[in-house]
Amino acid sequence: IDWYSLHQTIWALSGCYAFLACVISFTLAFQHLRHFTEPRFQKPIVRIIMMIPIYCIDSWLSLSFYELSVFFDVARDCYEAYAIYEFFILLVQFCDGEANLIAILEEKPYQSHPWPFCFLPPLKTGKAFFQTCKRCVMQFVLIKPVLAVLTFILELMGVYHSGSFDFSAGYLYVTAVDNISITIALYFLVLFFMPISEELAPFRPVSKFLCIKIVIFFSFWQDVLISLLVWTNVIKEQPGWTVDNLSVFIQDALICVEMFLLSLFLTYAFGYEDFRDADAYGKPALKRVMTSTAQVVSPKDVVNDTVDVFGRQLVGDDEHTTYEKRKIPKPGGTRQEGSSIMDTNRQYGSTEPL
Repeated sequence: IDWYSLHQTIWALSGCYAFLACVISFTLAFQHLRHFTEPRFQKPIVRIIMMIPIYCIDSWLSLSFYELSVFFDVARDCYEAYAIYEFFILLVQFCDGEANLIAILEEKPYQSHPWPFCFLPPLKTGKAFFQTCKRCVMQFVLIKPVLAVLTFILELMGVYHSGSFDFSAGYLYVTAVDNISITIALYFLVLFFMPISEELAPFRPVSKFLCIKIVIFFSFWQDVLISLLVWTNVIKEQPGWTVDNLSVFIQDALICVEMFLLSLFLTYAFGYEDFRDADAYGKPALKRVMTSTAQVVSPKDVVNDTVDVFGRQLVGDDEHTTYEKRKIPKPGGTRQEGSSIMDTNRQYGSTEPL
């Protein structure tokens, strides 16, 4: 086998798939920004969509400079955690904010654990349930960047050894912690999703959830599987290729193809049609997009929410506060008026008490 020619061919094909995935994703994001009629929904949606080009660009750069792939993957790993956070926030906004969500949860019966933990006692849904789920999701958002930076440092020290399950390799310990963290995050995301699935039904949440699970969970276990193939000598060193470089090359080439397929699915799962503004085509597109982009890229809401989760109470300061449920508005709808505590239009990430 001419490994150089094979590398060039796969590199070119992967680049084509990555380019197409980026075009599809940027086009979808542009349409959301142009029809930015529901910022509370579309802000997390656009941030989730941008996961595709970030994965593609990172993977293609790793294919081009595979000896530096560990360093490129730092950005991808950090955004992976960010995407899970944004999906959680999107579910909250679909339920019309945290306060209304808690009111919904308090009316629900006890929630059983999904398989394989169905033997555990059911959980009472409500404020404490919401806090637990949110913190368990957010722990991955904090741990993943730390692991990415740690990987960077271990690689510089020459002790990371990507794909090695030897006890002296940093990869083993980083992967173990990563696995525990991502499993907890996805488990509590599923647990959170289950009692509100009826309220989320109009928003087609299953397809959206499937997108997140494919990117996060599937890509992680794909990496672990390739590492196991290296460890068992199924993937062996080839002329001009170390085992580490070859495993990274396979992983990144697969990601480029998978992101293209996923970008097609995203156009259905996160389509902009529900938010379409009939007047958008009669207004300057660039100005609208720039204004919307400024809201999407601002990190203020993320910083505030992180402080909110781990430093302050999530909703209000009085543990005896009662919450009243109201009808959940669909995209493009108007908010219900009333005199309850829910009237506060609290944007996610706000640290203001209700």
